[in-house]
Amino acid sequence: MNLETALSKIGPVGNSNSMLAAVIGGDFKSVCGDKRVSETLEKAKDKLKDLEAARNNCISDAAYWGYMGQISYWRAVVDILKAAKIKGEDNLPDVEYGDSGEIVMDVCRKTEQYGRAILEKVQVW
Repeated sequence: MNLETALSKIGPVGNSNSMLAAVIGGDFKSVCGDKRVSETLEKAKDKLKDLEAARNNCISDAAYWGYMGQISYWRAVVDILKAAKIKGEDNLPDVEYGDSGEIVMDVCRKTEQYGRAILEKVQVW
């Protein structure tokens, strides 16, 4: 699998409670949901660090889970980019990702596990 295929299977996780809270509170940063376009591994790590700091400073459960959806996505992106750096962008292992529409915390876990599985398989090769 190549890098773009691996990344196309995932996206920032969101839920309606976080989106409604963002509209009511006027703070859309917790649900903006940027996707990786062409970030390097270092830029992806910086994005992850910024989101973790924002999550640590948020003041509502809705914002917390909004940030966690983005953090899970960027954790997976960082792991996938690490794997691509080790094996090359066109030589990543095939790993299935099945989003079955579960609750946010389950989708966050699956997203992180997906990125981690790709990295772990590359490190074992």
